[in-house]
Amino acid sequence: MYLYVKPHGRIEGFQDIQESHIKIFHAAFKHSLSKVLIDARDVEGELSATDRCKFGEFLSRELRREPAARKVAALRLAYIVVQPVLDPRRFVETVARNRGVPIKTTESIDEALEWLGENEVNNNLA
Repeated sequence: MYLYVKPHGRIEGFQDIQESHIKIFHAAFKHSLSKVLIDARDVEGELSATDRCKFGEFLSRELRREPAARKVAALRLAYIVVQPVLDPRRFVETVARNRGVPIKTTESIDEALEWLGENEVNNNLA
């Protein structure tokens, strides 16, 4: 079981992503879910290299916050994104992984589901 999120619209910078992810993480922890699939194929915009680095650092920092209050030790994150939102060099993924975040960014829903250890899309949207 995992949380499936399908955002849409335009991102203008790191602040947009930060606010939405706090809500996503809160929902996952509230329902004791350890996996999140974010299907961001309908999201438009592009992040600067600085914002990509901030986002990777944010993921690490936010997911380490208050672990004792959670029923889930860690979240496994899978993102389905397309370019230009998806950086072909996967900078966000690299920054986050280097800080211990289990994360996968891909253009393929099948690859994202495999990363999460799931077989099908869960239609319970956040």
